[in-house]
Amino acid sequence: MRTIILIICLFSLSPLNAQSQKETFDSFMYEFGSDTDFQLERIKFPLEFVTWENPEEIGGNIVTHQITKDKWTHDYMYMNESYRAQVYDNFEGKLDNSDERLFQWIGVETGANVKYFFKRIEGKWFLIKKESLGD
Repeated sequence: MRTIILIICLFSLSPLNAQSQKETFDSFMYEFGSDTDFQLERIKFPLEFVTWENPEEIGGNIVTHQITKDKWTHDYMYMNESYRAQVYDNFEGKLDNSDERLFQWIGVETGANVKYFFKRIEGKWFLIKKESLGD
């Protein structure tokens, strides 16, 4: 009997079980989009933010800023009629299973284009980069 219990305990600690501990992207996004504190916990700061140098000059120079935790404002991640959401399971926009997700807001008749780059680190999803290059 002790042998069976030992085998069960060892199996529960095996790498196979670690796979089942991975957080799903859907459940993560629900919390990330609605809970301000959770969102702050799940961003790798300083966050890389790519955008236009001058927002009034679309197509001009592109700059990269580093956003610190104290400068972050909550991004509400739910639908409205002005945007359509698109999610890819890697940064290249191809469909395959990976520990990366690209969440993108695409403007409907507006030209908006905001990308959020997420990476699963030690089983949990984190925002690692944001890009806003729409018009």
